[in-house]
Parts: sequence; C-alpha cells; structure tokens
Amino acid sequence: MKLLFAVLSILLFLIGVKTHKKIHAIAGIIFIAMLLISIATEMAAGSGAGVWIAELRESMTLNQNDPETAGEAAGAEEQAEAEEALESAEQIKPEAETGSAGQVEEKETPSPAKQPKQEESSIKKDAEKTAAPSPVKTASPSPEKKEEEKRYRPEDYGVVEMEKEEFYGKDGEVSYYYKMENFYLSDTFSRRVNAALQKIYDDYEAQYLRTAELIESGFDEFDESANPTLSAADTPYDYWQLVGLKYVGKDYISILYNDIPYMSNTHPYSRFDGITINCRTGKEVTASEFLEKSNEEILEEVSKKMGLEDTATWDDIDFYLTESSIVFIYRVPDWWEDVVMPRK
Repeated sequence: MKLLFAVLSILLFLIGVKTHKKIHAIAGIIFIAMLLISIATEMAAGSGAGVWIAELRESMTLNQNDPETAGEAAGAEEQAEAEEALESAEQIKPEAETGSAGQVEEKETPSPAKQPKQEESSIKKDAEKTAAPSPVKTASPSPEKKEEEKRYRPEDYGVVEMEKEEFYGKDGEVSYYYKMENFYLSDTFSRRVNAALQKIYDDYEAQYLRTAELIESGFDEFDESANPTLSAADTPYDYWQLVGLKYVGKDYISILYNDIPYMSNTHPYSRFDGITINCRTGKEVTASEFLEKSNEEILEEVSKKMGLEDTATWDDIDFYLTESSIVFIYRVPDWWEDVVMPRK
C-alpha cells in the first residue's frame, strides 16, 4: 500500500513539473513527505522497515506473473520469508521462459487465428459453398403480363354513376329492373369522349326499356301466373357492369364492360363489350386503326389463333387496348382464350 502511495506521489510531482502546475508538484512533495514520516514513525516504534521492504518485494514478485509465488509472498509475515519467496520467483522465471511441461503444451496448441492462411481460405470457401444456395432462375414475365398488372382506377380519371330502374307488375311486385354503372371522364379530358360514351349508354338503356315493355305486355315467359316455376328470386334484370379501365391516355380511352341479362333462366348470361374512343375525334374506333391490316384480315387471323372453325364476326369478337397491345376477346367470357397483338 505504501509502495502504491509512493508511486502516485512521484507521478503527481512529475505531472506538476511537466505541466507547470505548482499545485500538483507541491502536492506530490507533501505526499512523499507524509510517506517518509510514516516510515520513520514505524522504525521509531521498533517495528523497523522490514514490513515495508517485504511489501515492496511482494509487489515485485506479483509482477513476475507467477501465481504460486505471488500467493506465498502475499501470505509472508516476516522479512526472511519474503526474501526466500523472491529468490524462488527468480528461479522459476527462467524455467517458465524455457518452458515447463504445461506451458509447452499451450504453445504447441495453435489457436484458430494462427491456422495457416491457405487452410483458413479453404475452410471459408467450403462454408460459403454450404451456406450459399445456388441461384434460382425465374422466367421473366412477358410484356403482355406486365401490362396487365397496371390498373387504371376509375376514381382517378372520373366518376361512376350508378343508375337503377324498376318496373312493377299488376300484383305490385317488381317484374323487371336494370342497373347501369356509367363511367364518365373528368373535365381534364375531351368532352367529346363523354358524349360518345353517353351515346353508348343510351343505346343499352333503350334495349333495357324495350325488355321492360315486353315484360309489362304480359309475355308468358316472365309471367309468374302462367309459369308457376318462377319466384321472386327469378325476377328478370339487365346489368351493365363496368369491368374496368384498360387504357387511359391522351390518344385513346379503352374501357371493358360486361352486359349481363337474366331472363329467369338457370343462370345469367354474360357478354363483353370493349369500348375504345379516339380522344381527339371523340369517335369509337375499329381494330384496323392499330394494326396495318384490314378488319377482315384481323378477323381471319384472330379466329385462326383462337382455334375457331369458321371466321368469326365482330358480333362474336371485340377488343380493348393496353399501353402497347391490342387484346382481342371472345364476347362470351371463358369461351376462347384472348389473342394479344402489339399496337402499331
């Protein structure tokens, strides 16, 4: 303990001298003086400097890095035992440097960090081969499939106006109704496009009104009294359903509709209707405007690709646009596969 006190006092004194701070130097001198007074007091009391010297030798022994000798020195109570412990430490130190049995074994056992570089490299490569899976090649989607992933939300380009009209029979029950989902573009587009769309909607609504007149006239097929198999759930209807916007650009607008009539049959009937309008002229266009072929040539080619026995008509086939393609569809859904051609 006194040795530690002496070392700290000297360090404090040296720091004060080097940094030119007198207070540190003076403090160091005071601590050294206190240490000397303490030693002198012990000597005057008759204990002598032996204990202090033993403590000094004990600290030196600990610096030899020998746990057994350090333990003996820590337990020494007299000067003679401390001196013998110090001599023992000086004898063991050279032996440790040349190597004892236990120490030699530790040196001969290389740590993982000291493995040859070549061996370490090979181990690392093997581990990487084991851990890293082989790359899996995936087929890139075709351009047509990529285009189909793009969706044009109606609310981003305009509004959908829902319309429903019901008609009642003599019994006061609904005898027929029709629903229409009419889409209109916002004012940022040409008004001519909306005018063309409105004409198409009016034509379909006129068909639905004729159906309503036919039912009201007492056509037996829809009369529950004449046909007892009918029920309220068999109420005839027509549904003009918006399938979606397929393409919206400054050049063209292409929309796909589904006309669904139900006339109390087993299930509703369904028929697609593609609407493609030129934004500049406001007129509905034909497929020949996007292909360097006539409409007759297009029908022949599409019919052949669909696998039809005979050449179809435009009552059987329709089309809509995507960003770079024109898609031909059979009007009755799930009947024939679509035919995709690049736009010109």
